[in-house]
This record gives sequence, C-alpha cells and structure tokens, in this order.
Amino acid sequence: MLGLQQAGIKLIVYIDKLLGITYIFTPVPFVIIWLIDKVFYKNNWVKEVDDSSNK
Repeated sequence: MLGLQQAGIKLIVYIDKLLGITYIFTPVPFVIIWLIDKVFYKNNWVKEVDDSSNK
C-alpha cells in the first residue's frame, strides 16, 4: 500500500513538472485528479448509455 502511495506521489510530481506548476504539501493535485476521474467515468457512463439506446 505504501508503494502505491509513493507511485501516486511520483505521478503527481511528474504531472506538476509537466504543467510547470509546483505544489508544496497541498492536496490540490489529488483533488484535481479525483475530479478528472469522476468526470471521465461519468462521461464514459453517459456515452455508453447513449450508444446502447441508439442501437
């Protein structure tokens, strides 16, 4: 479990460097990733429902 957390932190640090944004001990990146995750899955679910109703 600790390894998974470290991998997540490394991923967030990488994304921060990619975007040129630095966060110092703030949960903001986690919140952003959580929101993107929720929106992504919600949109996927809606798309699947639309596809099945069109057939």
